[in-house]
Amino acid sequence: MEDRTPLSRRRFLKKLALGTGFLALLSTPFYSFFVERNWIQINEVTIPILPSNSSFSGLKMVHLSDLHYGYYMNQKHLNEIVQKVNALQPDVVCFTGDFIDREVQLLEKAGSILSEIKASIGKFAVLGNHDYALDVARFEEFYSDAGFSLLVNQRITVEKNKEKLHFVGIDDVLMGNPDLEEACAGVPSNEPIVLLAHEPVYADQAKSMENIKLQLSGHTHGGQIRLPFYGHLVVPPLGEKYVQGLHQVENSGLWVYTSRGLGTTIFPIRFNCRPEITVIELS
Repeated sequence: MEDRTPLSRRRFLKKLALGTGFLALLSTPFYSFFVERNWIQINEVTIPILPSNSSFSGLKMVHLSDLHYGYYMNQKHLNEIVQKVNALQPDVVCFTGDFIDREVQLLEKAGSILSEIKASIGKFAVLGNHDYALDVARFEEFYSDAGFSLLVNQRITVEKNKEKLHFVGIDDVLMGNPDLEEACAGVPSNEPIVLLAHEPVYADQAKSMENIKLQLSGHTHGGQIRLPFYGHLVVPPLGEKYVQGLHQVENSGLWVYTSRGLGTTIFPIRFNCRPEITVIELS
């Protein structure tokens, strides 16, 4: 005999919760791979690192990181990123490493696309640990063709109304030989430095130089998978402390911004951790 007993409110809510949970379980991989992984967020942040009345106040920097080109990141994705960057009309573009992941043969085609990025002052890049799948000389040629200056323990100085702002890049900490003293040699202590360093934990070492006011980093992908009310599950070595976003390093005047990056690695998914392009205004 068929049971026609009406559902109680409690039983109804229990069945609804079970059904919703089951659907969420089924849809989460689809969402993480097809939706969030490609859903770029534009984050805007103002960082106070300049002296009062500085000629560089209002300078607009676009910070990119961790494309992992070739690992579920193709020319179509790269073209979209270039269009988004150019729409922001940056003065400076900074890329903080891991341009490639493993398919190094794709690098040549990517260079011509990357060269379309426009910046009124300059475009600067550093190497990440994954970039060491190639030798440094090949990357220097690649970035040169794309209009970027690759900074490997080097700096570039920009000047405006007799004021100077220095962009310093160090070699990758995990795979290279970073030398901050070499990169900053000759910079007067009263002239601000923006440091590009792939691994964010390097900020704890960089704070020893008081005129390094801002460090831009990537490497962590923000954890790539972040659970509500818990946060990231795992991050790579030297990414544990400043996992994502803006932080001020303890007992210093140094700010560090860690980008969640644009690509993925190991697992081609993102959850509660959208890829980002960061717009930083100096003040």
